[in-house]
Amino acid sequence: MKDNKFITQEFADMIVSTKLDDIEHKVIEKAKYIVLDYIGNLIGSKISDTAKPSIRLAEKLGGEKECTIIGSNKKVSAMNAVLANAMGGYSFDFVDDHNDSVAHPSPATIPVSLNMSEKYNLSGKEFLEAFIVGNEVIARAGSAYLGDMPKQSFHPTAVLGTMGATASASKVMRLNKEELINAQGIAINSMAGGLYAWNSYNNNSKRVNAAQPARNGILASMMAKEGITGPIDVYEGRFGAFNAFSYNKKWDSTQALRKLGKEWQFSNSSIKPYPACRYAGGNIDACLKLMNENGIKIENIESIVFASQKPQIDNIMLPMKDKKNPKNMVEMQHSLPYCGAIALKRKRFNVEDLNTENLNDPEIKRLMSITDYKIDKELNEKYPKSYSTSVIVSLNNGLEYKSVIDYPLGDWRNPVSNEFVKDKFRSLAKEGINNESRLEEIIDFILNIENKKCIKDLMRLINYYYN
Repeated sequence: MKDNKFITQEFADMIVSTKLDDIEHKVIEKAKYIVLDYIGNLIGSKISDTAKPSIRLAEKLGGEKECTIIGSNKKVSAMNAVLANAMGGYSFDFVDDHNDSVAHPSPATIPVSLNMSEKYNLSGKEFLEAFIVGNEVIARAGSAYLGDMPKQSFHPTAVLGTMGATASASKVMRLNKEELINAQGIAINSMAGGLYAWNSYNNNSKRVNAAQPARNGILASMMAKEGITGPIDVYEGRFGAFNAFSYNKKWDSTQALRKLGKEWQFSNSSIKPYPACRYAGGNIDACLKLMNENGIKIENIESIVFASQKPQIDNIMLPMKDKKNPKNMVEMQHSLPYCGAIALKRKRFNVEDLNTENLNDPEIKRLMSITDYKIDKELNEKYPKSYSTSVIVSLNNGLEYKSVIDYPLGDWRNPVSNEFVKDKFRSLAKEGINNESRLEEIIDFILNIENKKCIKDLMRLINYYYN
């Protein structure tokens, strides 16, 4: 502990004291582009497999008509609106990710910050403050697990999402420090969870691992506001989150507190160029690089070997039988054989490539069938600081080609441009809003959001069923 304070106290101090005016311009700019990226995913989710079911459920759950469901002409309670908006934004697996925490920070925090700011009629500046503190809690708390939480079968995006969503909701609700300590204690003690069990057998429940944390963050903050208390040592205590969710109880709390309030770790988040598992990104890069530099013909490929880090192999290559036979969108996104086959054949990987009809393509099936893996010891040692990887392709004439990626495209050390993020937004959001001028209005609003008086104006713009 720093200065004999518990982490809940340190985080509470940071959350209460954070003011946009005190944050570096480059950090604020990164935050705005992460928001733009998420909103594009949310609007575009109209064509995803989970959007309609989650919207129907939110409408059925109902509640006070205070918050917008994107894709619906009905308003419901904040807790029910975030359910649909979190599942929608996470539906393409195309949102920001953070290396050290091994999490997607925004799927829970942005819906909470948007809908709660809508409920309380807050400004764009106040929205940004809530979003930033939520993502910072995720980045810092997650970094303490040293990249190993998935080895314990827990899903970082879900576990940490509850922590971040609580910070965001508490910031919007203006909880004081004591209430904030209790909100964290309640959320983490009673609500944090989420497994990697979705990574098998034809299901799409991964999206729920953003929705439930978002709802829990609001509920925990409401409970604390009403006087319910939680454990102050819920992070580092004997029965706390670090021991509970870590692998072999291996964790380092100093990662959570290092230069807290002075450095913003969330700003090192990556903006993804491909709608697939973060571990697939560098592997897709490697395939594209190899094909673009060597003029290889698909029909001449005899074998494909991904020489990669063990966490990547564990998550998107094993079990081999299942990963070579994906059955739905989630499985395709988390199948390295499939992602590699698409990248090699089409020299791209985008939302159009998440169509299950591709699974009947004989050439894609053949490429998946000849895909194998090995653990590269040197690359493995770089995890989780870098998701480094390589691919080795052998041809039927005996030639072999290898492509190595140290920092995948989108990584903060190999970032995409701001124009790339804008174009990504346009390509996704057009699926919900077929109006170019309105899309440009949304871009302008978000990139100047700190000067906007009311977040409700943004909700009207992005809800394509708003009248």
